[in-house]
Amino acid sequence: MVILVVVLVITILVLFFLYGAEQIDKNTPPLAPKYRGLVEIMLIVPEFRIFRDYGNKLVVGFSDPYVGSIVFVLSETTDGYLKIVYKRSNNPGKQDIILTFNYTQNNCIYEPERVLVEITKRVERENNNKY
Repeated sequence: MVILVVVLVITILVLFFLYGAEQIDKNTPPLAPKYRGLVEIMLIVPEFRIFRDYGNKLVVGFSDPYVGSIVFVLSETTDGYLKIVYKRSNNPGKQDIILTFNYTQNNCIYEPERVLVEITKRVERENNNKY
């Protein structure tokens, strides 16, 4: 009987912790409005869309069963940077690739074109090095 009570209490605490963490995650302000310029440039590509924008994580990109997926994962760090992870996967003609970039939040807000040009150049460099 004691074991049953202990298991029940632990289960309730775990569920409460998981549910509470999810609520905190969803109550974090979205990043898309803050980095509007960056997101608007990304969404110029007609296939791109916002997959997720809450909990200090913004995911923008596209996914297609025939050509794979390209995803940008943006997340703010505690030291004032925006971490941008570029992921290309499941593309039949190209290797999977993951690249990580760190820019100051101000650069991403006030100079989104420059940030995306630098990312594009690095992606092109990686593509040329892979083949």
